[in-house]
Amino acid sequence: MMRRLLRWGPNGGLKPAARGSRQVIFLAFLIAIVIACGGDEPDEPSATATQEATATIEATATPVPQPAATPRPRPEANAFPPELQAEADRLLQLIGDQRGTPLEHPVDMFLLSRDQARKFYSTPEPAETPTPAPAAPTPTPGPPPPPALDARQETYELLGLVPKRENVEAPTVQEQQVENLISIITGFYDDGYKAFYMIETINGGVFGPLARSTIVHELVHALQYQQADIQAIGNRRGANSDAMTALLSVLEGDAVNTENLVVGFSTRSTYRQPVCFTIPAPARTGTPYVVERELDVWYEDGLCFVRAIAEQGPDGIAGIWERVPSTMEQILHPEKYLAGEEAREVSLKSLDTALGAGWRNVGENVFGEFGLQNVLLTGLVADRPGVQAAVAGWGGDRWRLYANGDSRLLYLDTVWDSETDATEFAAALGRALTSRGATAGDGETFGFAATGVTWKVVLRGDAVTVVVTNDPGALGAVAADLRL
Repeated sequence: MMRRLLRWGPNGGLKPAARGSRQVIFLAFLIAIVIACGGDEPDEPSATATQEATATIEATATPVPQPAATPRPRPEANAFPPELQAEADRLLQLIGDQRGTPLEHPVDMFLLSRDQARKFYSTPEPAETPTPAPAAPTPTPGPPPPPALDARQETYELLGLVPKRENVEAPTVQEQQVENLISIITGFYDDGYKAFYMIETINGGVFGPLARSTIVHELVHALQYQQADIQAIGNRRGANSDAMTALLSVLEGDAVNTENLVVGFSTRSTYRQPVCFTIPAPARTGTPYVVERELDVWYEDGLCFVRAIAEQGPDGIAGIWERVPSTMEQILHPEKYLAGEEAREVSLKSLDTALGAGWRNVGENVFGEFGLQNVLLTGLVADRPGVQAAVAGWGGDRWRLYANGDSRLLYLDTVWDSETDATEFAAALGRALTSRGATAGDGETFGFAATGVTWKVVLRGDAVTVVVTNDPGALGAVAADLRL
């Protein structure tokens, strides 16, 4: 895993977050973080996560683009003993030979306890310590500003992808998953320090098979940062979670593939072997399916993509780092990556005037093919092949979330490769909503009596526009403004 996490910024985009931050984490997409499991001797799990989530995942965690490091002390740790350092150096040589990317800069390697890792992740960074604020001016009369909202979490709740939290102080689903998984990490690589840290009580011991696969996985991340400007790529994709998920899928897929090539297996394979480019059935009781998929996609579809390009691409894996996939559509369909098929740009009309006073723009982003699969899967989990087919003609999308007090409104525009593809998606979305218990209205409107949420799904040529809200008045105003 990498030291840095990702969180959603105020505009719905991804940006680096502090270690141990309580900010919303996109997993992936939010982030994106998946943390290594199978760590060491049994540890007390976080009280906010389920036992199922801790028991099933076997993977090393994702390196995430991070800003320039702030000079500060390294985490408390002990250097690898000579014999372990020699084994890691041997593996590093094999990794470089296998990938054709020899080490350019040394990587320091350390062992640390789980408590030291926890302390490292919970200590604020010096650069993030707030400076003393000047004396506050006399408050201006008027209502207080509205509370900050997390666009991703609010959107997932509105769409029914995750349960609604009881209050805004409750941890998000992503935070619960991360807090739970941190207790069982096996190691992490920090590019700021050019250092790799491994938990000293790792299952099987520091010379065991899990340790070897962890060493290989994390040292691949070190070589990736030397091979490509990961930080710059991530910065360019920060406001597009679909593009960021594609980057993370390549980072993890490359590392898992190298584990298999160098040590003959991957830590991930102890959880399950992926069936390439298919949607697996839910496997974790108590974990929302969307969160489960976001935890898995980097390691599974990412691995399948890397293997496909290694076999079919003119420059093999090295060519991927010359042109990193820009969409999850390219990850899920390697032939589209090889053909250079990019997403179509989608621009959203401002709804500020139509919604009127009190409404505000919380944030916007891109679902992508993978994200829209998740929307359909909430009602069509038993028809996963049908879901894949219904979204395979994705051409582009963009969504924006508005809020006014407790009212929410999501505006989503999607474009498709053909009118037939758009029709197929709209029909599948209708089936998913009715399967979840929505009452169909005029053929374009679907209402949930229990939550008061209404969906309006409008097909126009090769485009499908979706408006979702719990405010009937806002729905009418927006529908009129968009001429739906």
